[in-house]
Amino acid sequence: MPSTPVPELDLARARRWCAAAVPAHALHQVRVELHVRGRNVTLCETRVPFDGVGDWTHFAMAQLRYRVGTRDWALYWRDRNERWHEYAQGNRQFGTMEQLLAEVDDDPTCIFKG
Repeated sequence: MPSTPVPELDLARARRWCAAAVPAHALHQVRVELHVRGRNVTLCETRVPFDGVGDWTHFAMAQLRYRVGTRDWALYWRDRNERWHEYAQGNRQFGTMEQLLAEVDDDPTCIFKG
């Protein structure tokens, strides 16, 4: 069975969202990145080590999963044990990439950004 790729237009939207998430003056300390694995797009906050030594740390804050049958996305949040759960408490659990990125941005449940 051939794998259905993630729509490139949606990936471009997510990359633009990540690039705009942090002001330019703070990019030497924090960034927002995305990682694609199959049909999952994980949004990560990446920070410089607190002591300035070593690699940047990555904190996965949200995951969007492409649903082939409906051609939309589902939003997931990560718990402290690094397990993913359906995002059912907020305003929008399923939708377009733009709608779900707006939900992460608004963060009405304070689950993505704290």
